[in-house]
Amino acid sequence: MFAALCIAGTALAPGSVLADEGAPAIPTDCPPPSQRPRPPAQPRPDIKEPKTVVLVIALDRCGQAGEIVVEQGSGIAALDEAASEAARSWRFNPSPEGPSRVRVPVEFLPRQESTVPGAAEPSLDKLRAQYRAMQVARVAARADRTVEGFIPDPQPLAHETIAASLSMLEREAKLQPDSPPGTRVYVRADGLDITQWTLFDEGWAFVPALIRQRLVSDGGNAFMLSRGLCEAKRAGECARFEDFMRSMPRQETRPPPPLPPES
Repeated sequence: MFAALCIAGTALAPGSVLADEGAPAIPTDCPPPSQRPRPPAQPRPDIKEPKTVVLVIALDRCGQAGEIVVEQGSGIAALDEAASEAARSWRFNPSPEGPSRVRVPVEFLPRQESTVPGAAEPSLDKLRAQYRAMQVARVAARADRTVEGFIPDPQPLAHETIAASLSMLEREAKLQPDSPPGTRVYVRADGLDITQWTLFDEGWAFVPALIRQRLVSDGGNAFMLSRGLCEAKRAGECARFEDFMRSMPRQETRPPPPLPPES
């Protein structure tokens, strides 16, 4: 199951959103919030369709969670309990009027099916390792929950050439039928290791070239980091490719995946 935490709470009183480090709405005598909210633990077994738990959380004057009520259950007790347990550690920007309440939907999604032929169901150890590998430092998001379109990915490509990358993609990824003109877009999914690859064909000012986008999480949002590879030979083409990546439009964030279960 690929579950997700929707942390954009619907406030029942003004000012109740998940707190950012140093947010001015937090009284100065309150403890600072942790850098990343803890997502729900991952219950078993996997689900086949999306499930949502809606919590109503009472907040104290510092924005810390108190009483937690499941306003709308998912129909699966383990999911309701996982959402409630995680919410106990969340911090919100408190209302200037004092104690308040906030409504928070927590969404659990089926895990994306693997595109790798013959891949077995990922073990819990593998999911936990993938979860750790996708954690990154906090990235500032706007009020519309978007982040920069191009956020550089420090993780190197597994293959040094476009030909080798394409060979891997043809074996382990799924070509998207709605790829934009002049491109081939592949999605590779293996547990929580999810990447999207865009190969640029003739007609672009820089070919051959590709961009790998890797799904990561900063604990509050999930989004893509990008890394490119350009093998164009003519002078200036790879510089234009770099400019193209830096001009990528802002991307919408999504809820982050939850912690895989311990057992």
